[in-house]
Amino acid sequence: MKTLLLSLVSLTVLTLCAQEKFIRPVIEMYPVKNFSSASGLKNPAWAKAKEYPFMINAGIPQDFGVLPPEECKVQVMYDKDNFYIRTVMSDSEVLSEAVDQNSPIPNCSDYFCIILRPKSETGFFYILGTPNAITKAVYVTGPGSMRLASANLPLETKVPVYTSINGKLNDGKRDKSWSALTVIPIKKLVSEVKKYGININESTGWTLMTGRRNYSRFLEIADISGYPQPVRGFFNMRHHALLLKK
Repeated sequence: MKTLLLSLVSLTVLTLCAQEKFIRPVIEMYPVKNFSSASGLKNPAWAKAKEYPFMINAGIPQDFGVLPPEECKVQVMYDKDNFYIRTVMSDSEVLSEAVDQNSPIPNCSDYFCIILRPKSETGFFYILGTPNAITKAVYVTGPGSMRLASANLPLETKVPVYTSINGKLNDGKRDKSWSALTVIPIKKLVSEVKKYGININESTGWTLMTGRRNYSRFLEIADISGYPQPVRGFFNMRHHALLLKK
């Protein structure tokens, strides 16, 4: 009888965890006017934008709500042409072996990623950036096909990334943090993907995942974290946040 009760309790806990995972979180976007990329990371408007903390990649129920050993926060703002995403990342060793746009970012650098998906589509904009501001941006036709070269549609529109390092890149000494501002020219991007038959507009409903991969010799293991909390990786779309304009 005791074993049966314990089994029922365990099943209830797992069921509650499973239900909790399917509650779609929300990210509020703060409106901004006359935004200058030159002062982007230090723009005073960021003081009004809500901060969201990264959490570790979840594989088991005990992982839910756990912050990474080196914390990170993300904020989102917007105007009529762009989305602005600021990511501030604690980092004991800021690293990048990426030297140009042909570098395989996920395998050679600390990086952040942005997965911005129109709610009406299977595909998404996938953006990567490194501490030394090397950037990749593509439109992927769907998470189940993203490893196929044909599913990664190239973009001519540039997605600027501006970074700042509190420390020194690749010097082998302890660092403190690095920050990135990603300027997503959403109006231009949605116009460009029409050539692929993807008919969306900048007022489309959007979901968002922001994440990072953090390498450091001071960590026991390379860190994967994000907001909303990634569940078995960044591409589990049902756990991505709904973007809401304030």
